[in-house]
Amino acid sequence: MNTRSQSARTAAVAGLAITTLVSASLALVALNAGGEVRIGPVTLMRLAAGYDRRAEPLLAPEAPPPAADRARAVQLSRSALAEFPYDTPARLRIAYAESLATGTLTPTARTELSRSYDLVAMDPDVGGWRVRFALNFAQQLPPELREAVKKETLALGRTWSTRKQLRQAVPLLRDPMGAVWLTLWLNDAEASVTR
Repeated sequence: MNTRSQSARTAAVAGLAITTLVSASLALVALNAGGEVRIGPVTLMRLAAGYDRRAEPLLAPEAPPPAADRARAVQLSRSALAEFPYDTPARLRIAYAESLATGTLTPTARTELSRSYDLVAMDPDVGGWRVRFALNFAQQLPPELREAVKKETLALGRTWSTRKQLRQAVPLLRDPMGAVWLTLWLNDAEASVTR
């Protein structure tokens, strides 16, 4: 191998290492800075997880958050979805914020909840929360959305720990029909495991 070829390879490897280091650094800054890295008017990187990280605490307080926090959480969640459409927590934050504003499952909330199921039918990370949220509005769910919630409940209910968590949620559901459905579905899930 001649020295010119070896020098070119060394330069390529060094360039790749530098590019990787810069990209990783930008991703870390975007994650910690709330979703994006900017220098003046130029956006260097956007990261859905960074938007999520910034939006989540806005809706986390026990008391209903102020309207400004809800609006900001929705805005950040939409930015996250622009980067990663499969971001189930972002869709659920939008649905939750909408429901806090009205106390009902608004058309926007229903659309985002439904879309979250269309894209990720069973999500072990947020599925328990999603089932509880949906069943708080059980009588407002269209049949196809109710069926998606049922399928996720049956899948999650196959695991003892998740089934236990969902059973503990039954008395906390605001919609009595949701409590009935959740109980029945969890019984079906438990029966399918013991067969």
